[in-house]
Amino acid sequence: KSSRTMSKTSVSKRGAKYAVNSFADGKVKLKDTCLTSEMSTRVEESDYIYYKVSEGVRPPRDALFFVPNEDDIILNKDDASWQRLIFPEDGEYREFEEKQLEELEDYIEENNIMIPNSVGKSMLMRFHQANHYKAKKTVEDLLAHLEWRRTNLPIYLTTDQKKFLDEGLFYIHGRDKNFRPLNIFDPRVIIGKTADRDEVIMIVHFVLQFIIDNMMIPGKIENWVSLMDLSNLSINELPKKWLNSFIKSCQSNYKC
Repeated sequence: KSSRTMSKTSVSKRGAKYAVNSFADGKVKLKDTCLTSEMSTRVEESDYIYYKVSEGVRPPRDALFFVPNEDDIILNKDDASWQRLIFPEDGEYREFEEKQLEELEDYIEENNIMIPNSVGKSMLMRFHQANHYKAKKTVEDLLAHLEWRRTNLPIYLTTDQKKFLDEGLFYIHGRDKNFRPLNIFDPRVIIGKTADRDEVIMIVHFVLQFIIDNMMIPGKIENWVSLMDLSNLSINELPKKWLNSFIKSCQSNYKC
């Protein structure tokens, strides 16, 4: 996918070459981070850099005027296998989608299922599409995701997680021509390392949540582009168990 050249943006202290939101001198102030006052009580001031949101992180001014074309909104829009990529909260959906949503809402009501008010149309449609419009599976998947969020968010970085971030395991690197954030995964960082897999997986979630919270514009920028750096790596050297765990966890909690 084509991309425009922009400065790298990272929730990592791996030097200025990797981070728009790194600091040269002085301390990062709380107001320049994505931390709430409550969250800040659990984060050392010296670690604010991992949560910093600089101007280079926010969508650029041009992105405010960006209008995604039909192919950006629905992939393969004229094929039977079309897939929606942008899910408006109040905008139009295809007749088929509206019918499927109505059936999902009927299933939720008929089974007295409690869905938080924070779950809007956009989120419902994301999960419904990902589960092939099967109401029961959609509800189970959605409730499991909400429980995952309740249990795991916000993410407070451990010493090992910060170390892997600093080494460049997973970082943000500008945007593509449609202003979608680019994130890069470098599997070489974990090859031969001993670490708790679940703890390392949360690094990926930390970065993706940072993207969602700070780099998106609903209705315009709702996706990211993920790349894997395989420089000087053969297929046999890939840490396949790690990669499978990362992919499975992300597919469970982030829907296209």
